[in-house]
Parts: sequence; structure tokens; C-alpha cells
Amino acid sequence: MKGKVFIYIGAVLVIICFFLPWLNFAGAENIISKSGFQIDKNVVSLGASASSNRVYLVYIIPILALLSAGLVFFYSKSKKNIKSIGLVEIVLGILPLIFGIYLWLKISRAVKETAKIIEEIGTEFKTGISVGIGLWGTALGFLLIIIGGIMLVLERPEEVISEETITGT
Repeated sequence: MKGKVFIYIGAVLVIICFFLPWLNFAGAENIISKSGFQIDKNVVSLGASASSNRVYLVYIIPILALLSAGLVFFYSKSKKNIKSIGLVEIVLGILPLIFGIYLWLKISRAVKETAKIIEEIGTEFKTGISVGIGLWGTALGFLLIIIGGIMLVLERPEEVISEETITGT
């Protein structure tokens, strides 16, 4: 059941890193850092309308981490379903990574468009965006969840192991 440990550690890492700086926006004189908790407020200004359901998508990230940990906690006692739980964990780990890449592309495109507008105006204003520790930690947490899911899929049921040990086959 080492896979469960990976999933628990990954889920805790995702929850903690959701509140750490994800993105650093460089402006004229300062750098603004935004965590996953704060980033959604900025998605509205980067193209999504305030009434759009997409505005709240980033909050699904910690919910998926909690769902991963809860799923393993409540359903892993049944050894028969452990492989299907592992497959669900792999999917729960991959989906946020895909969403993270989408969000990164969307924000970076908006920053590039802003930089082009500023260049056209003719100022020496430099803009930029960099990844903060929180986003890396969140990605690592979901990778741990994926690894834990793979370990659960590859795990042999304890009943088979104990039966083989007794019979010697």
C-alpha cells in the first residue's frame, strides 16, 4: 500500500502549494505574486467574463486533491477495487496538469499581447511572467498522485500473496 502514501503526500502538497505564489508578474517597478487562491480573480481581467463558469475552475485543483485522498481513504479497504481506484487516481492526477498547461498558455498569451501594446506605445516598460514555487509544488503533488495511482494499479492483492506464501507456489 505504498501507493496510498504517495497519494496522501501529493494531496497535502497540492493543498499547501495552492496558497503559495504560483505566478510572478513583472511590471514597471514591482513584481506581483499571485497564489492559486488569488489567480482566479485575475483570470477575469485576462479574458474570461465575470459571469463565465471558467472563472472558478482553478478552485477545482485543491478539490481534486482532497477527492484523491478521500477516495483512497474510504475505498482502498476493499482489495478487489484497488486497481480501479488506482486508475481513477491517475485520471485525477492528469486532469489538473492539463488544466494547468491551459491556464499557463492563456495567461502567457495575455502577457505577450500586453507587451506588444506597450511596445507600440513606445515606452521602455518591461513585462514578464515567471512560475512561482506554488505552481511547481502543485505539479509535483499531482505527479505524486499519478505515481501513487500507478502503484495501486500494479499492486497485487494481499490475499493472493498470502495464499502463494502458504502453498509455496
